[in-house]
Amino acid sequence: MIKEYILTSNRPFIKELRNSIKSIEIEEKLDLIFHRPLGLLFSKFAIKIKLTPLYISLLSLLSGALSGILFYWQQNIILTSIGSVLLTLSAVLDSSDGQVARLTNTSSEVGRIIDGLIDNFVFVFVYFFATLHFYPKYGAWIFLLAMASGFCNSLHSLIYDFYKNEVAFIYSGVSSQRNEDIASLKAKYKDAKWYGKIVYFLHLDYLKKQYFFTIRKGENKKKFEVLRNSSEIKELFKGKYKKELLPLMPYWALFGGTNVHRTLMMIFSLAGAFHYYLFFNLIFLTIPILILVSIQNKRDREFLATF
Repeated sequence: MIKEYILTSNRPFIKELRNSIKSIEIEEKLDLIFHRPLGLLFSKFAIKIKLTPLYISLLSLLSGALSGILFYWQQNIILTSIGSVLLTLSAVLDSSDGQVARLTNTSSEVGRIIDGLIDNFVFVFVYFFATLHFYPKYGAWIFLLAMASGFCNSLHSLIYDFYKNEVAFIYSGVSSQRNEDIASLKAKYKDAKWYGKIVYFLHLDYLKKQYFFTIRKGENKKKFEVLRNSSEIKELFKGKYKKELLPLMPYWALFGGTNVHRTLMMIFSLAGAFHYYLFFNLIFLTIPILILVSIQNKRDREFLATF
């Protein structure tokens, strides 16, 4: 319902919102209802004062880092509530930096990578300080649990991000969302400056993990791109993609989306029970993600076999 409204409405603000979104097919409902509209309002202000996407990303990092620090005091509902507000603000700013980039035609591959890295840094702050709260009670093993849960959290996000980008590029035609292959990434950052090389190595590690957990790589990835670019079967391809592969996206968002993890972190922290989130994430989000990987890979093979 909300997606159809955004796609068809002629209201000026909704038109601006539509133009600030990279691909409606990959947007989560919470983003469309809350983060994107607020992000757009901040984007309009940021453009007026000439605030660049990079500075907005840094503000998102600052807000998220402060929220993580406040989650240390989970026995204090006021501080934890402020932390939750700051974590929500971080999400809005995270939305806004991309919207500013699209509205001002300043989007870049490096900016997209940095944006993703900042999300990870925010979660590191939340994990560390929210877990530190329980150290006196449980000892060092609680950090081992946090590291295992954090690794799974990162795994959920990177797999979801991969398929989200695939939909944006293959189905929606957003060229900037194409998942890089390792060889082209090496060539792109070969002559980068020192800070570019840092981004490169971090993103290379990210890509390797993505491709490890998906069959949509190498020849299979090329097949999808060839079919996407074939004018003779373009409509057939898009129709089958919409029917057979697109329906999996809500499930990827449900178990791997940043919004789900962020919301659960806030709920468990407000209850003074972030350690239970670690278990919940490790079991009730990771197992469905692994099942989804199997289902996605099976559907990918069946989809390609029909062509």
